[in-house]
Parts: sequence; C-alpha cells; structure tokens
Amino acid sequence: MNLRNKILSGFFTLALMLIIAGAWSIYHFHFIGNRVNRIMNWEYKSINNSITMLHALEREDSAILLSLLGNLSESSFILQKADSLFVDGLNQAKSSIEEKDHSNIISEVEENYRLYKDGWQHLNTLAPPQDLIKYYFANTHTEFLNVKQSVEKLLLTSENELYSTASNLKDLANRATMPGIIAIIAALVFTAMFSYFVHHYFIAPIIKINNAVKQNKKSGAPINIEADSKDEIAELIDSVNYLSSRINKKSSN
Repeated sequence: MNLRNKILSGFFTLALMLIIAGAWSIYHFHFIGNRVNRIMNWEYKSINNSITMLHALEREDSAILLSLLGNLSESSFILQKADSLFVDGLNQAKSSIEEKDHSNIISEVEENYRLYKDGWQHLNTLAPPQDLIKYYFANTHTEFLNVKQSVEKLLLTSENELYSTASNLKDLANRATMPGIIAIIAALVFTAMFSYFVHHYFIAPIIKINNAVKQNKKSGAPINIEADSKDEIAELIDSVNYLSSRINKKSSN
C-alpha cells in the first residue's frame, strides 16, 4: 500500500467512527425529543385535566350544599359552570388517551360522574325536603367521593407515568452521551496509532536515511539502507542506495 492510501485509510477510519457516533447521538436525541413530546401531549395534559375535574367536583359539591340551604339561583349557576368545566376536562382526557390503563380509569370516571350527576340533578325528587341533607350525605356525597376517587386515581396514574418517563429520559440522555465519549476515546486511540504510523513509516526511515548520509559524509562508507516497507519511502531508500553506489564507483575509478 502506498503512502497516500495509508494516510487516506487512516482518515477514512476516523471519519467513519465520527459518523457512526454522530448518527447514534442524533438517533437518541430524536428519540428523546419524541418522548418529551409524548409527555407534553399526554401525561402533562392528563394531569392538568385531572386537576380541572377535581376543582369542578369541589365546586359542584359546594353548589349542592348551597341548594340544600335554599340558595337555588346561585347554586344552579355554579353547578352549570362546574359541570361544563368537568365535562370539558373529561373530554380532553378522553381525546388524548394512549394507554389502556388510562382508558379504563377514564371510563370509570365517566360512569361514576354520570351516576353522581344524575343524583344531584334529581336530588329534590328523591327525598322529602326535610330529609334532603340526610339523603345527600347517605347517597349523593358517596357518589361524589366515588367520582373524586376515580379522578385522583387518574391523576396518580398520570403522575407515576410522568415520573417513569422522566426517569427513562434521564437514562436515554446518558446513553446519548456515550457515542460522544466513545468518539473521544476512539480519536485518542487513533491519534496514538496514527502517531506510531507516522513515526514508523515516515520519521524513522527519514532519520535512518539522514544518519546514513551523515555517516557517508564522515567516512565515505557506501550507503546501504534496508527498507522496511514497499511504498514511496522504500523507493526513496532504493534511490539513495543507488546514488551512493554510483558515487562510490566513480570515486573508485
């Protein structure tokens, strides 16, 4: 192999290592970007929707108590707004379902809320006025707690999923740095190998030729250098040996 090909093969090897390391890093960072987008599109929104539904439930419960105390106009307005807020949060949660576990919990929330809403909508027809408060705490409030428990389950599941995804992203980020570390180590190893290559195939032969020429100047001894390779440096050594032998022949004549 000639010197040009040796040099090119060395740089090609280094370039290949860097390309592989770069491609690996790009793949992992792209994967991390997709996971971050998933967090924003599902877990984070699911948490916000759950909090929205919990706030709506608390407002509904307060409005029901107001109606039991006789403040029907204000309680009706609060119930309507809170119901709209809860349904909006529930619909947003349903529209962004990705996991089967979340789907099951949302179905549970939807069913429990249907029972709860049906209860407070017909509260005045289900019990005599003097027994409304007792009926509320015995039935409607229990249904309220069931809905709240389902929403809190959805919130907890989303928070756990968010934590799990964040932990996975940390591991992926560490993996994404590995190609860079490998590239640095490979570059150091290649530098050491290339330094040895340069010294063995370039510097050492030139030093050998230079020492032989100096020796020839001092003693007039013929130059006879042995080539350790078959490249341009070997051709140069052969040329120096040939010139030295021609000079010695002329001197002897």
